[in-house]
Amino acid sequence: MAGLGEVRWITIDVADLDRGSAFWGPVLGVTAIDRSSDYLWMSRLPAATGRTPGLGGGPGVVLQRVDDVKTAKSRIHLDLKPHDPATVVAEVQRLGGRVLAHVDEPGYALVVVADPDGNEMCLNLRSSDDSRRVPPRVEPRVEPRVEPLVEPRVKPRVLPCGERTFELGTRTFVMGIVNATPDSFSDGGVFLGADAAYAQAMDLLAGGADLVDIGGESTRPGAAAIDLTEELARVIPVIERLVAAGTRAISIDTRHAAVAAAALAAGASWVNDVSGLADPDLAPVAARADALVVMHNRLAGFAPVEDDVQYGDVVEDVAHELACLRDQAIAAGVRADRVLIDPGLGFGKTVAGNLDLMGAVGRLQPVAPVLLGPSRKRFLGAVAGIERAADRDAATIGACLVAAAQGCEFVRVHDARGVRQALAVYETMQSRHAR
Repeated sequence: MAGLGEVRWITIDVADLDRGSAFWGPVLGVTAIDRSSDYLWMSRLPAATGRTPGLGGGPGVVLQRVDDVKTAKSRIHLDLKPHDPATVVAEVQRLGGRVLAHVDEPGYALVVVADPDGNEMCLNLRSSDDSRRVPPRVEPRVEPRVEPLVEPRVKPRVLPCGERTFELGTRTFVMGIVNATPDSFSDGGVFLGADAAYAQAMDLLAGGADLVDIGGESTRPGAAAIDLTEELARVIPVIERLVAAGTRAISIDTRHAAVAAAALAAGASWVNDVSGLADPDLAPVAARADALVVMHNRLAGFAPVEDDVQYGDVVEDVAHELACLRDQAIAAGVRADRVLIDPGLGFGKTVAGNLDLMGAVGRLQPVAPVLLGPSRKRFLGAVAGIERAADRDAATIGACLVAAAQGCEFVRVHDARGVRQALAVYETMQSRHAR
């Protein structure tokens, strides 16, 4: 959106519709508030606070784009009935929002609130008696979210995966990792063979994984490539046994269109491509899947050095490149609401770059829903002082809680049981706090 580089939140004047007048406040700032989910949340406030259908067919929210913040007036009109701010505060909290600041003055009150996604807005509750008074500017008490770097797409609300469906935005879902390989970086050889891989997939699902990701080729830095015949032999029998056991909550982890096609035919539901659509035939194949995960990866193949790729702003660069991959997938036939993105932690990023990306879920989500894969990665070992990859599950849980706190849609992990238990505690406390 043009002209919004420095602004952070928006003031919305509440109309005194009982007297037939509507007041429009100046734009003080805006966040990533042009997603349909944010408007849906805002549109619940008028009915909740007592507004009945009237002028303009209210209640509702009217949106117009703001292209010049220096001259434009507020283009968002929240059709609320004026009343005491205590009612607004109570209803905001009941609807899952938070109150960040609150000022009461004769004739008006300002209430700075955040919706469940963290987008901030300032409600200016004027009375008709003092409508010409100019209220003071109120700064939010918390650091605001950063303006999205790319034009947002509407996120899917419900995403299918075989017999399961995921309602995005309700919680962080867990993808369990099954490495049917001899050389993966943390558990290579442990689950090589159909019996071992199948048993691990079933254990992950029993431990709380929402879906499992089956991979037959190691993608660790320096890993040797294998031929398609070997990759197929490692993953297809596992997928077939899972389907026979009654689940299709399965993702195929591959960079090859031929493997993706065979896995979908065997019963897999998602395609997880860690190569950034390096195979030009993969996206058209993935158009037949329930979803496609595209991962950011600038490395040529899987280079032996993880942190030798240069970025300007790592978050901005990754967001832009993922947006291009998303559009490439859509152009190949993948539904726009079935694309997920993975920033590729550990693939061509420094420790600092990985941490920046892990803390920037909100800047990536305007591109597409986010799947974050921090599990047992080297940068977590550097932070926590843990050399052996298999010993980094506790650090992984911490990373997943950081992701969940930002509203990340999916995390991809080895220890699904531990992560799911930690997320259950976090989600319970969040729910209690919202009440």
